[in-house]
Amino acid sequence: MQPAPRNDGAFGHPSGLAGRVAGWLMASLNDRMNRAAVELLEVSPEARVLELGFGPGTALAALLARAPKGFVAGVDPSASMHAQAAARNRDAIDSGRLSLHLGTAERLPFPGGHFSHALSVNSFQIWPDPGAALRELDRVLTPGARLLVVLRVRSASGRRLFDRIALDEAALTRARAQIEAAGFADVEMLVRGAGLMTAACLRARRRG
Repeated sequence: MQPAPRNDGAFGHPSGLAGRVAGWLMASLNDRMNRAAVELLEVSPEARVLELGFGPGTALAALLARAPKGFVAGVDPSASMHAQAAARNRDAIDSGRLSLHLGTAERLPFPGGHFSHALSVNSFQIWPDPGAALRELDRVLTPGARLLVVLRVRSASGRRLFDRIALDEAALTRARAQIEAAGFADVEMLVRGAGLMTAACLRARRRG
């Protein structure tokens, strides 16, 4: 993938005081985007769901509500985000319904065929090796499992505020091509408004 606008620094790998502030901002600014993503993922009550780049843990909470008889896991490279997400979802961790891991999408600490759904909201664009991450997702998902990659894209309403961390059409096209090249089928793009931002949701399924 060619270089694209980066959601890096405090937002890409939050830490310290800046990380705590970034987590608060992400929880607020991404709320509508997270809710749209969870709805589009079509999680069943018994689903086993993986979120990559869970940030402050707001989408995790929504996934847990959608899958009361299932299991949710998250992977994120930031210790600050791990702490915030754990605090927000402590009851689910204590009951064994949620497992959080420090790490990256390229090396997932799960056995093959472990999840029925996978979600990434505003993190795909900062994965160091999207191809390797998608191969790992293919490994840990069951045949027919659903994948949803949500990317912030440029829109007229939020252009001045979010251009630096939003993707243009070319970057979005590359992301879709990478998902298809990794062997995922039925890739479709669904666009949703999210306040001052616009979300491009790439939904696909694992072959098999």
